[in-house]
This record gives sequence, C-alpha cells and structure tokens, in this order.
Amino acid sequence: MANNHRPPRLSALEGALLLLATFFGAQWLAVRAAGPDGPRTWPLWMAGSVAPLLVLLAGSVVIALRCRPLMPGLGPSGPTQWWIGAGFCLGGAGGLLVWPTYPEALAPLLGPSAQIVWALLWVGLCAPVIEELFFRGVLQSAIARSLNAPAAVLLSAFAFALGHLGLQPLWLWPTLGLLFGALAACSGSLWPAMAAHIAWNLATVLNSQVSGPVPLLASLGLVAGGICVTAGVVSGRNARRAP
Repeated sequence: MANNHRPPRLSALEGALLLLATFFGAQWLAVRAAGPDGPRTWPLWMAGSVAPLLVLLAGSVVIALRCRPLMPGLGPSGPTQWWIGAGFCLGGAGGLLVWPTYPEALAPLLGPSAQIVWALLWVGLCAPVIEELFFRGVLQSAIARSLNAPAAVLLSAFAFALGHLGLQPLWLWPTLGLLFGALAACSGSLWPAMAAHIAWNLATVLNSQVSGPVPLLASLGLVAGGICVTAGVVSGRNARRAP
C-alpha cells in the first residue's frame, strides 16, 4: 500500500525565519566579496547592494503565496487611507529632521547623475517596498499568528534593526522598525508602513539636494501626521460600530 503521508510543510513563521537567515547570509557574502576596502568595480558593488534585497523579495512572494492570507490588506479602505497619509507625513517629517543622506555615499562608484537616480529609485522606492513586504508583510504577520500583535511589532523591529546593523546610528533602526510596525498593525495594511518608509528614504535624499525651510516643513509634516492618525483611529472605530 502506497504511503500517502506527506512531510509537514514549513509554517509561515518557520519560512520567515529561514528567509531572514538567508538574507543575513547574502549580506555576509556581499561584504566578504567586497573586501575590507569595499568593492572596487561598480558591477560587484551593485550585485552586493541588490542581491540581498532580491532574496527577500523572492522569498516573501513565495511565502505569501503558500501561506495565504498572510500579508495585511493591500486594498486601502477609508480608514486605511488616513493611515497612509499619517505614514507619509510622519516618515517624511522624520527624514527631514534627522539628517541628509548623500547619493555619493550610497553609490560611490557611479557618476553624479547615476548616483541621484540610484538614490531616488532604488533606495527611495524599491528598497522600502521590498523591506516592508518582508519585515511587516511576512515576518510581523507570521509572528502575530504565533504570539500577538505587540510582540510581532517588537520582534520584527529588532530583526529590521539587525538588517541595518552596519549603518549608524544604531538607535535609529529599531525606532523606525517600531514606527513602521505600529502603522501596519494599527491599520491592518502594508500601505501605511510602505508610505512611511518611502517618505523617510526620499526625504533624507532630497534633504541633501535642496535648501529651504526644512524645520518648518518637518513641523508641518508632524502636525499633519498627528491629524491623520487621529482621523484613522476615529474612522476605524466608526467602521467597527456601523451595522
């Protein structure tokens, strides 16, 4: 008689942890390939910059497809739209308040124009989307299934900080992880966390390219973010009370 017993599949949390370990391994390999003085050619530098995040992207898609429904909703409802506005305002304000990120530091082996394009497109848009898909969409959601939402926010923020361990200051990355995680947990959607992450990265890059009333813009962003958070909470409560 044929044995139809199939070995148990990985759970969402086990898959997320395995993918996280693979991501750290890809980062380690990129650092070793670059050498102590950093990569000497731009193809090697680009491969080391892109490969770890592409590992996260591919793994996140596989886990999300096999463990449906896993990721928080991607269809913004009325309350979620307020949270998206909150994320964008708070992320942009924070990016303006901390310090600028210079494109030449992000892509030292490219030309000046290519450095700006790389900073805006990859660092400002693509990288935040990929990181949020994994850290909030897969890892945080998987931890919340096994534990609870507060523990999921804390642990995913810790993992997010480990993924940025070589970047200073160290306190910034768990703080950002907590902000993005709280936005995803409160809204039940990935869009607010993505909006905050994209706004943060773009604000730090644009802050290095323009001069102007940065403190005023950051203050306005904080006020607008607070208003959106309040509106999101109120809208969510009203939606739950509606028959």
